[in-house]
Amino acid sequence: MDILDTILEIGSLCDGISPTVAFFQDILNGPSHTFLIPHACGRSGREIEKLLTGNGIYVWGQMIVNKTIMLTVRKSHARWAQYLLDREGIPVETPYTGGGPSARRPRKKRSATESANDWLDDLAKKIGF
Repeated sequence: MDILDTILEIGSLCDGISPTVAFFQDILNGPSHTFLIPHACGRSGREIEKLLTGNGIYVWGQMIVNKTIMLTVRKSHARWAQYLLDREGIPVETPYTGGGPSARRPRKKRSATESANDWLDDLAKKIGF
């Protein structure tokens, strides 16, 4: 168990701010799925978050409540997150079973420069350069 997990668990006992912040993040990030993972899963919440964020998944609302790690992801990334958790053998109490995109890595957001370069390349192809 990670020391940060212990701090999060103790802090969540009297914390009214984190659930409120997570609620607003849910609204701002659109449809979402919250994974509930047993705290005794062999991984810290921090390790699980790094696994997901390292694979392009935005994670918010991480809390430990009643010996359960809670973390939320966009619904469009939930299937990929579920795949990663399954692949690593991390048990999930609330698995994602919904439809949606296949279990693939989310696309990296492209910069305006990259988009402009692609547009210019397409234009050059169309006019024969």
